[in-house]
Amino acid sequence: MITRRSLLSILITFPAISKATAFNFQLPDEHIDKTVNSVADIKYIDLFDGMIVKTRGFYYPEKESSMLYRVIFGKNVKIAHSIKVGREIFIIPIYKDVISFKQLGLKMDGHYDDTLTLRKILANEGQYYFNEGHLIVKNHIELGPNVRVIGSGMATSIIEYRNTKNSWLFVNGEKGNPNFIKRSGYSGRGNYFLSDFSINLRGDLAEKSRSAMIFGRSKNVFLHNIHFYNGKNSHRIECNAQEDFTISNCIFSDTIISQSGSHEEINIDYNNKSGFPAYGSWDNSSCKRVNILSCKFINVQKGVASHSNPEKHHQSIIISDCLFKNTSSNAIQLQAIDNSFIENCTFIDCKKTAIRLINAHGNTIKNIHSDQAVSVKSDRKSTNNHFLK
Repeated sequence: MITRRSLLSILITFPAISKATAFNFQLPDEHIDKTVNSVADIKYIDLFDGMIVKTRGFYYPEKESSMLYRVIFGKNVKIAHSIKVGREIFIIPIYKDVISFKQLGLKMDGHYDDTLTLRKILANEGQYYFNEGHLIVKNHIELGPNVRVIGSGMATSIIEYRNTKNSWLFVNGEKGNPNFIKRSGYSGRGNYFLSDFSINLRGDLAEKSRSAMIFGRSKNVFLHNIHFYNGKNSHRIECNAQEDFTISNCIFSDTIISQSGSHEEINIDYNNKSGFPAYGSWDNSSCKRVNILSCKFINVQKGVASHSNPEKHHQSIIISDCLFKNTSSNAIQLQAIDNSFIENCTFIDCKKTAIRLINAHGNTIKNIHSDQAVSVKSDRKSTNNHFLK
């Protein structure tokens, strides 16, 4: 059972960037040699190695994108977020712990395609503030390890995925590389904290499917206060072979279903090539310690589900204090999931069973609120499950 103390331990594991810190754009104390209006203006001034330049903004004077840069002379400068401003001349940003998307050159105006800039940013580990704005993305984004992003809120920090062909938005690996992960187990890119923004997946533009986040064979992922909407078919989050994976206070709504099959918002799956074609290698690892807390699933096919039978079942899945409303299939489907908890959840207008157990063992279902006469069904293979009021 998830408790306040255990949830606190999760939050300590993933220290969020506080909004007070995120809104504080005070620059480090440095002797400033020159001040200019924009990054583009730097190439027109006399530069020397080690020089400190302050910009009043990235493209134009703007408080939230003002920045300090150190000038470096060299042939191959490979430092995160460095910018080439001349022949063998680079500038690197100087900041404390948090740097904002606007300081790194994202326009976020609801029109400009920010895909390439966002790819460069999130390929590097760090703590980023997602300013108020409307990001347009037109291709998938590969996340580097150890990335923390906090936005200004669901209503004010928005990503819109304008793409007809591509199905995935964020991927924690090199798409299409069958040998990306060299070791077995949960050794892929991990340690993510993403919170306080929205993703409009524009399923109306997608030819087949549209997913938000694909995580394979990693650990320590925390997703908080994110709204996923306008998806299409497939899954909004692919939780594939994950250890210590938490989704808290998120909203999943208004998914377009145009294909037959199982289309869950959060898919709990094991690692095999057919189920996870994004990248390899594949070792059949399953999930353990997945927490889905205080989330809402509205106008979707399934909320949380697994639909495969790994040899080693998923373990310790907690679904707590969630709302499932107007689902067109089973709201929760535990298949090949053992020793897990469903508690304090509410089910309204679910077209099929609220909770379906398939080949599931040793699970506890407690304090369920449903408008169905029979809210839990299990198959003959499921054993030792406990149903408590």
